[in-house]
Amino acid sequence: MFSIYFLIKYIHTKYIKYILYALIWLLLFYFWYHSSLIIILSIVVAFMIYILIYENVNRGYMLLAVVTIIIAINIFDTSILDRAIEYLDRGRDIAINSIDGAILKFKGALSDVAEAKAIDLYKFIGRVSGNIVYFIISIVGYVVLVVRYRSLILTLPLIFIAFLSLKLS
Repeated sequence: MFSIYFLIKYIHTKYIKYILYALIWLLLFYFWYHSSLIIILSIVVAFMIYILIYENVNRGYMLLAVVTIIIAINIFDTSILDRAIEYLDRGRDIAINSIDGAILKFKGALSDVAEAKAIDLYKFIGRVSGNIVYFIISIVGYVVLVVRYRSLILTLPLIFIAFLSLKLS
């Protein structure tokens, strides 16, 4: 993503314009992909944690930024909790009881979606890397990159989201 590129570029150059470019790309991503909020939040939180740990910044400004993000999420998008509950509760059917005792059952929305079904680890490895050898080589290579280039820690949330989607679909 261009936003991660610009955040890494900011870390190396300290030019504030790169944060503006990253924000523009995150905003475009938010309007382009309907489920992007958790990805955007994870990138922003990873960037804030990186800045707090490795950079010399005023902690008060960082706290203000965190509070602002939490308030903005609560004001503008209240569906993130509903969507998370729906994904965690995807197998359940909805039952409505009427006054006369009849029960009307609706099937869960995500029970028939193929992308919402969890897959096992070996199928995930096959889809991502082809086989286990290439997967292990890629994980080792990623760890070496993160150790060698500390700013690539910002890509870690995307890796966690990919593995989380394995279990939660």
